[in-house]
Amino acid sequence: LYVVTADQSNKTNSWNDEPGSDIYMGSELKLMGKTINTKYNEGSLVITKDGQTMYFTRNDYVEKKLGKDNQKVTQLKLLRTDKVDGEWSKPKELPFNSSEYSVGHPALSADESKLFFVSNMPGGKGGTDIYESEIFEDNTYGAPINLAAFNTVANEMFPFVDKDDTFYFSSNGHPNIGGLDVFYAKTNADGVFETVMNIGRPVNSSFDDFAYVVEGDSGYFASNRDNQNDDIYSFVQLEPLQDASVELDKIVNIMKQYPEMEVD
Repeated sequence: LYVVTADQSNKTNSWNDEPGSDIYMGSELKLMGKTINTKYNEGSLVITKDGQTMYFTRNDYVEKKLGKDNQKVTQLKLLRTDKVDGEWSKPKELPFNSSEYSVGHPALSADESKLFFVSNMPGGKGGTDIYESEIFEDNTYGAPINLAAFNTVANEMFPFVDKDDTFYFSSNGHPNIGGLDVFYAKTNADGVFETVMNIGRPVNSSFDDFAYVVEGDSGYFASNRDNQNDDIYSFVQLEPLQDASVELDKIVNIMKQYPEMEVD
């Protein structure tokens, strides 16, 4: 279990006055070493099944140099590190990084031949889009492909792929209960993603729900539903996933009739 949470210093981010974030291991929250964590923000990650390669998100801070775009804003970058003699190696940038836009939130396909990530790079459909890049045997990467079937003019982020190649992500652009909702798309026999579905309640709420991961019938997700801080929730899936569009249609109709009503 790996967790991204507030670091143990008293430093805060200048843009939201919130603590910076680091990557921790295990339920006892053991801080990963300085090879991975820095004085800036580390975030979403994915690790290969053999535990030897990790992709993770960090502020544009590489070789102890803080990058900024032409508006003096520090974006996000995607880094890769490999286990060498049991220790994580010095992280290396992926080729589609840029100081002019963000790249982060990595995920791997079930067979680990494809890397998915989130970016606001030029040419996208909206705020942040989900992209796909093929991982070649020589550890080079294919040109990013925009997953247009998933992306909207708003924000898509936090992708995750389970062992059956069901693709999960959060979005505030697809029909939703409120804020970021978790969505999923199953993969058919031809390897093509099917229709995007809202995962529904109780995972989704009128607040932001994101970073959904599942293994078997249990998993975790994050939400700010209780105190408007991002907390981690665990769940056990009791029934097969179903499309929540009927529920959403009811909610939309109720809110049209009673615009002053809040839906929890």
